[in-house]
Amino acid sequence: MNRLERQIYRATCEFLTLGAIPNCCWLHRTNGKSRNFTEVESINSRGMRAVGVPKLILICEGRTYALELMPEGTQLTSEQKNCQELMREAGAIVETAYGIDQVIDQLVAWRLLRGDVKADIMARTIYSLELSTLAATALKNANILTIGELIARTDVELLALARFGPKSLVAIRK
Repeated sequence: MNRLERQIYRATCEFLTLGAIPNCCWLHRTNGKSRNFTEVESINSRGMRAVGVPKLILICEGRTYALELMPEGTQLTSEQKNCQELMREAGAIVETAYGIDQVIDQLVAWRLLRGDVKADIMARTIYSLELSTLAATALKNANILTIGELIARTDVELLALARFGPKSLVAIRK
């Protein structure tokens, strides 16, 4: 999983943690590495899928959902397409989302997120972010106390803040 995929995944987990409807179980596959031919064959010989499994599996009200999280501008591999087709044939509801906006839209379309989850996140304090003390203090001194207030500012506005430099901006964008 590259850096952009990790960011999409982290944001997706944040939305689900804060806003999944009650009794919705969600999990992710933990492959996290490339497999060589021998490993794939060994796994496949036991009837399991070695590659192509969507990153997010959700089970709610007797239905199984699978969501592949992809950065914008990327494409599914043939293994991912094959796995998605097998899951559909087995009765799962399967989609691919490119970027966090599509992830949120899909979870809302499936009715797996409470409608107010975006508002909950925007109202969270900047201290819920993993910021350096210097960056958090600079934002606090500028009276930017919530995530909503933070994302309303442009990069130029943030860089104009006292004691808020390019490293702080990069940390926020992560």
